[in-house]
Amino acid sequence: MKKDFLNVSPDTGGGSGTVTVTADPNLSATARSTTLNFNSAGQVLKAVTANQMGMPYFHYPVFNYRLEQKTALDPCTGTVTATNFWQNDSGYSNFSLDATFTGCNEQNSTFNVGTQIWISNTLLTNDRSLYVEYREDGSGNWYDEPMDYIGTENGYTHFNWVQGAYDLASFPTVFEWRVFIADNTGGGNRIPIMSFGLNKRLS
Repeated sequence: MKKDFLNVSPDTGGGSGTVTVTADPNLSATARSTTLNFNSAGQVLKAVTANQMGMPYFHYPVFNYRLEQKTALDPCTGTVTATNFWQNDSGYSNFSLDATFTGCNEQNSTFNVGTQIWISNTLLTNDRSLYVEYREDGSGNWYDEPMDYIGTENGYTHFNWVQGAYDLASFPTVFEWRVFIADNTGGGNRIPIMSFGLNKRLS
């Protein structure tokens, strides 16, 4: 039986037994609810309400670049392509990206990366906030920065983070960044949300 966003099996029976209920994914930002009534001989014996939250967060990476041709006759192009996506055992998302630049003046062209995220306020209790840690060239120390607070609306808080601009020559061959929830010092009880790995390719 289908009741709103719930799938119920079986929908009839007698005596004792088990009723299995599963919910369809809620891909919107709006919470939803419905009620199941368990009846016998026309009488409601039990009413159970199921509440389902909206998506916990929405996000997208940000890429800003200003490109200059090597010569007036050669085209200069830049593209960013997602090459892989997976979820690890903890359930957070991982993205592999390629940034490819062709025919560009590497000293006079600039490139930077960032992330915007809208996250449910229910995940930001107890003075928690969002942070980014990043590192260059796939090794060495990770550096932490708080994400910038943009505003709150309809139960979600909007954050933004942009790493400073590089010229293409000095932009790392590999740049990694990860978003996590932590207390307001950025240190305690870290909960990772997503990670990105970007490879720079020049031709």
